[in-house]
Amino acid sequence: PKGKEDWDRLDEYDRKGSELYLGPIPVEPGSEKFFGCKSILSYVIETKRLGDRFEVHLFDREAHGFVWEYGAVTGIEVEDCKARVTLVFEGVNYANSVRPDADGWLKWDDWENWDSGKDWFVRCWFHEQEGKIQWIGVFCKMVKGRMKQSGDLYILIDCEAVKAKPESERALRKRYGDVCYDAMVMIQALPQEERWLYMGHLKRHLDAKGIHRRTIPHQSER
Repeated sequence: PKGKEDWDRLDEYDRKGSELYLGPIPVEPGSEKFFGCKSILSYVIETKRLGDRFEVHLFDREAHGFVWEYGAVTGIEVEDCKARVTLVFEGVNYANSVRPDADGWLKWDDWENWDSGKDWFVRCWFHEQEGKIQWIGVFCKMVKGRMKQSGDLYILIDCEAVKAKPESERALRKRYGDVCYDAMVMIQALPQEERWLYMGHLKRHLDAKGIHRRTIPHQSER
């Protein structure tokens, strides 16, 4: 931006973008955080088309990150919790994908053509018309830890219902026990302004449960 008019245009663009993302999201109650600006930046494991049902399987980055923090606090040995979040689209009338070519023109592409671990779900939009839900998901490629600025894949879906199915409960309870999963639920329920202090909350939660933990000082407790 070179002047006030440019900055004003950017401010207006950001405002409209925020309204778009923060507006009502037409998904099953409890699934909202996995869509729009609230979506988890996660890589794609696979996609499936099963009749009139379309699924996008994502790595649950939030659960994965929590497990490593839980291990640091308790001293237990942890590994990839392998939890998924599945975005489910039901009553699908239409599903396709496009990708810009070298000149920026959108071309039809294969939505099954994924590079697992490198293609990441970064944002999406919803539009409702005549009782149907239109969804556009944006997927970018991650190379050496950085998001590429070109070659995004856009998945276009017209359907009747949308929801997310996180598998973190089953994965965490099975691998690390009920206490680990319950602790994650507690952390996720914290007000947004307290989330950055969650290590302190986690340690106090484990103390209240009588769970042995390492005495590692954290910035939220100093």
